[in-house]
Amino acid sequence: MEIFIAPDKRVKDVGSSREDVYESSEASLESTKGRVEAEKQKITDKDNKMLTEQKQTQQQAEASAVTQQKTRKTLKGDQERSTIKSIQSKTDTVKDLFLSQTPSPGEGRGRGLRPGGKGPTPPEEPFAGFKLKAVPLKFIKKLQDIMLKEAESIGSAAVFECEVSPSTAITTWMKDDCNLRESPKHKFTSDGKDRKLNIIDVQLSDTGEYTCIAKNAGKEISCKAKLIVEELPLKWIKELEEETSAMKGQPLYMTCELNKEKDAIWKKNGEVLKKQAGKIQINVIGMQHALTIQNSTEADTGLISCEVSGQEDVKTSTNHVKPKANATFKCELFKESPNWKWLKGEEEVTPSDKIEIKKEGKELTLTIKNCQPEDVAQYCMEVEGRLYTANLTLGEREAEILKPLASVEVVEKQDAVFETEISEHDVPGEWKLKGEVLTRSPTCEIHMERGVRKLTLKNCQLDHAGEVSYQALNAMTSAMLNMDFVVPLKDVSVPEKKQAKFECTITKDVSKVMWYRGDDVITPDQKYDIIDDGKKHMLIINCCEFDDEDAYTIAVLGKMSTARLTVDGIRLRFISPLKDQTVKEGTTARFELELSHENIPVTWYKNDVKIHPSRTVLTHVDGKKHVLEMKEVTLDDTCQIKAEAKGIPSMANLTVIEGDAYFTVKLQDYTAVEKDEVALDCELSKDVEVMWYHNEAEIKPSKMVAIKAEGKRRTLVIKKVANKDKGQYVCDCGTDKTMATLHIEARHIKVVRPVYGVEVFDGETARFEVELSEDDDVEIVEDGAKHTLVLYNCKVPQTGELVFTAANAKCSANLKVKEPPVSFITPLADVHAYEKDEAKFELEISREPKSFRWLKGSQELTNDDKFEIQVEGKRHTLIVKSARYEDEAKYMFEAEDKRTSGKLIIKGDYELNQRGQCVSGRQHYVNLSVLLSLPIKDVTVKERETAEFSVELSHDKIPVVWYKNDVRLHPSKVVHMSEDGKVFTLAFKEVSIDDTSMIKVEAMSKTSEAMLTVLGQYHADEGDLYFTVKLQNYTAVEKDEVVLSCELSKAADEVRWYKDERPMQADGKRRMLVIKKAARSSIGSYTCDCGIDKTTADLNIEERDIKVVRPLYSVEVTETETAKFETEISEEDLHATWKLKGEQLHPSPDVEIKDEGARHILVIFNCKMDMAGSIDFSAANAKSSAQLRVKARVIALARPLADASVTAGETATFECELSYEGIAVEWFLGGTKLEPSDRPAVEFSKPLQDQTVEEEATATLECEVSREKAEVRWFKDGTEIRKTKKYEMIVDGHKRALIIHDCTLDDSRTYACDAKQFKTSCFLNVERESSRERLLYRYQERRLTESFKVFNYFLASSAPHIEFSKPLHDVEVKEKESARFECEVSREDVKVSVRPRINISIKV
Repeated sequence: MEIFIAPDKRVKDVGSSREDVYESSEASLESTKGRVEAEKQKITDKDNKMLTEQKQTQQQAEASAVTQQKTRKTLKGDQERSTIKSIQSKTDTVKDLFLSQTPSPGEGRGRGLRPGGKGPTPPEEPFAGFKLKAVPLKFIKKLQDIMLKEAESIGSAAVFECEVSPSTAITTWMKDDCNLRESPKHKFTSDGKDRKLNIIDVQLSDTGEYTCIAKNAGKEISCKAKLIVEELPLKWIKELEEETSAMKGQPLYMTCELNKEKDAIWKKNGEVLKKQAGKIQINVIGMQHALTIQNSTEADTGLISCEVSGQEDVKTSTNHVKPKANATFKCELFKESPNWKWLKGEEEVTPSDKIEIKKEGKELTLTIKNCQPEDVAQYCMEVEGRLYTANLTLGEREAEILKPLASVEVVEKQDAVFETEISEHDVPGEWKLKGEVLTRSPTCEIHMERGVRKLTLKNCQLDHAGEVSYQALNAMTSAMLNMDFVVPLKDVSVPEKKQAKFECTITKDVSKVMWYRGDDVITPDQKYDIIDDGKKHMLIINCCEFDDEDAYTIAVLGKMSTARLTVDGIRLRFISPLKDQTVKEGTTARFELELSHENIPVTWYKNDVKIHPSRTVLTHVDGKKHVLEMKEVTLDDTCQIKAEAKGIPSMANLTVIEGDAYFTVKLQDYTAVEKDEVALDCELSKDVEVMWYHNEAEIKPSKMVAIKAEGKRRTLVIKKVANKDKGQYVCDCGTDKTMATLHIEARHIKVVRPVYGVEVFDGETARFEVELSEDDDVEIVEDGAKHTLVLYNCKVPQTGELVFTAANAKCSANLKVKEPPVSFITPLADVHAYEKDEAKFELEISREPKSFRWLKGSQELTNDDKFEIQVEGKRHTLIVKSARYEDEAKYMFEAEDKRTSGKLIIKGDYELNQRGQCVSGRQHYVNLSVLLSLPIKDVTVKERETAEFSVELSHDKIPVVWYKNDVRLHPSKVVHMSEDGKVFTLAFKEVSIDDTSMIKVEAMSKTSEAMLTVLGQYHADEGDLYFTVKLQNYTAVEKDEVVLSCELSKAADEVRWYKDERPMQADGKRRMLVIKKAARSSIGSYTCDCGIDKTTADLNIEERDIKVVRPLYSVEVTETETAKFETEISEEDLHATWKLKGEQLHPSPDVEIKDEGARHILVIFNCKMDMAGSIDFSAANAKSSAQLRVKARVIALARPLADASVTAGETATFECELSYEGIAVEWFLGGTKLEPSDRPAVEFSKPLQDQTVEEEATATLECEVSREKAEVRWFKDGTEIRKTKKYEMIVDGHKRALIIHDCTLDDSRTYACDAKQFKTSCFLNVERESSRERLLYRYQERRLTESFKVFNYFLASSAPHIEFSKPLHDVEVKEKESARFECEVSREDVKVSVRPRINISIKV
């Protein structure tokens, strides 16, 4: 409420004198009104004191409100209530006189007004300048987080408290965004401004975030807090007594207790005990488990244990027997171990006539026969160095307390030690705390040393205070454990930025304590949280900094406890911060800083945008020094550079000034042929004038030389270059220069048609012609009477006589062209080869020599079994086959009068160790005999599981190739290949029904095959409907079109979408929900339900302001390689779309789409040439594009064609092997292209025949073709059949067969075998079999242990009783051997059904 007072210093706030109003009558109120009227006349002359009077009046109003509240609390009974009504009536009268007529919601209800309703008409002017305004809606006190441990919270209540203003605000409660309603579990309390949520009987499931929402006058606010219940680890609070005895015929009672409710199992001698009326009773009361054995006998003697998950790895129990009886000790190992032994005292126990030791699996048993007093001792089981003990006692004994217990007083979390001494050294006795049996645990240590018994209670808590007792046989002693009043604080050490917690627990409930930091009082705020929960008080310091290190004190009930906070972490600082840099454009800017510590990550920013390394941006780290280099900076790079290390920044400015011009693209050396046109290009950083130079002489434009300038690009064009144009060319811009060398090669001219002899008659003209390959290498110049013939680039074939004739003038001359001397462009070099490998000498000569030869020493070499000589143009090769040590020599090549030589050096062959690994020399696979030590096996998995195939070879590092249905496999997102020594593994992830196929592995011509069978989740053939691609959370921006898509395992008739019944679009197995022009109202959770499975995703709509932080970059790959595109946008969790050549991409085996926060990644596996094109990324308004370039593979012949010789009428086969798969090839015969139709037509020598089989049987459809290697395809009602678990195709010579397993009624169809030109078909009829046979068949498929018990049941329904006198047994045979199964029944005249797929031979 805000009160505005007119400028009158003497006006007194009526609210400030409410206490007087309660004591006065209505007459005094009228006089007060008159007095105020008089005072009001004096206000106009004293405006300068208005502010002072306002403050005084406001203070008086607050004091009056406090007094009124105290008065109301003191009134009691009916008389007090009537007095309140009287005072309230008078107060309302005063309010009507002095205040505005707009009541608060609380006052409205007091006068019979509805909240927000319109009150009586206000006076024309507010009396005495008062004006009432609405109280703003706010939380005076917000909710606080509550943290409980499971042991403290179970059965107790958690209370969330807050205060809201005004008190009339309506509040509601929520848990994890779900509304809460008042119930026995949740109690809501509203008292004035106080609002409380009481959670009764707190459980682990109550953990979550709770929200209080306050509403008033159309406004709404909220505050939140968390309830955290820490789960308690499972352990025994009370264990079974080591030995329990009872009188014969009396009941035997055993009990134990867990720290939390958990199912337990009772066992006797390792066998589970079950309830038995009148004998065994098992009870569970909360966390306590009890076993009662009624009317106990000697047969009940044995090992009794209670087991529950979470106990120790080795479980042991003790035994107690009577004299001359057998004592048995048993224990169970958690895992197999050879390191165990039984001990009696410290001596190892060995088997004898008296002692029997057994081991069955993980169970160990020690039996002591005919127990005598000398057998009484402590027996131990030692496993892996750990001891587990038990005592053997006989009969009933008595003990005497020699030293009684003494009371102990400790402070919380200290250790309490109790000690007593008894007369019987070998009796362990029993310790109890407040009546509860104590057992050894991390907080309870029990020691025995001769007759001394010691109990140590570690880390004592306040609830441990009570009586401690010890009993051994009939002797008992007790004492008190007393706890000090206050548990002191402990020093706390936490890492930087983490939360620190000081905790103190007292024995009394105190609502408020005082916390201090040094001498300063601590109050709750963002830094400090104070939690007072009855006896427990906590101070939580959030986000600890080094400045928070200090002494913290708690004061309660006159006592104080102090502890110190230490913050651990790296006290990082900049030894050398960044410095401003001013550089010229085109140069490199370098920023360097030095930290106080090493191995600290530093993040660089440019104008607060994170910098990522690239071609022009590099980062370096050298110990404590961090460097950022920005190459080829431009004027646009002027910015602020910031380096941030663990939140500590250092900033500097980068200023780029206009720099001198430089060449961004430099000249490149060029080799041209005479008469060619040459263009030398370069590019500048800016548009400036340049000068061109040739061999330091300036070049001027001319008819043969052109100088071009296009923007920043500069070009020098030389037309018809000659030998004089070769040399060095320089382009100089004044501040930079670039140079290149131009090489000129002579043109190769041949005589196409030489001069031929001519015979003519007297007086006729004779014309001689010669035709050259180049017409511009011959020039005839006529200069008056002077005639000149110029032959350029003369060649050896031009040698001969040249004749000149003019009228009757004639002359001739000889042209002799000599060959240039032979020179070696690439001479011979020494060759190193391993023994038995090929050694190859290669050289390249300047021209083809007239004669040449190879020499080994002085011996001339020719082509034979040892040496192979190859000539390819100017390249000559000598191959030494299967090189040996005796082949080491100096090899020479002679060409005319030139020679070159090289040595052959032989290295030792490699060796393989016992594991087949190469330990010396080379690592080839020549002459290795690789064996499949462990071939691959058939694998059967369910849909969406992972299928793995493994093969083990005799050697490691051998190339292995995997095939699926004879198609080579390559690694992808769902296909993984790995190698571990000799073991090679192939894994298929998220398999589907379509992945059922034949898998083959090939290693150096050795192969192994296995079947991959994929079963449905609930059916062997199809699998129930489920979502293979689930909905993904989607974040879009307003007005975008939102597409939520998922994919089913198979096409379904209908799915249901949930979210305001949005329309659904279906496309086969894919399901899409399209929301056009999404708005904020579209936010929510969307679910697609197919009846059996459902998938859900959240849709979030954000405002449109997305930027591309790091754009896409183009990627170039070779065919079959993987291309990866990556971009980063300014917002996280935003749905993005990827497109390839305008087509949207979706996740598939060849496409992987990932988003890691703001980073979005596209991975395309097994790239093809037709995939080359534009890659487009879009997320809201953010877009980026790049190019995917796919280079063609270099295809070569790994194995060329070989000649074939056949007899007329036979088939000739030609085979070759390419370096890659999937390459289209064309075949030619004598230059004529061959088509598949050119082969002889394939006919069916034996067509298919109609068949009839029973349901679930196997059908075999057979036919024969005219050619052995003819290819056929199988069809079912026109649909092609692929090889799966159900369908199997057989090719055996001319025979072709289709095997159909597990025939169903739906398999009654027409089947066809197609050989292109000819086709044969048949009809398969599947008949329903009897229910009895069908059930028997299914029963056999499950391969149960008792194979024919159910079979007997079904036969008994219609035939005499039959039993199997000799049942079936498992049979193990080697591959390709026969497996024989036999059984025998009780009757001879019994009809027995045998299923072919089980392959069982039954003898009746």
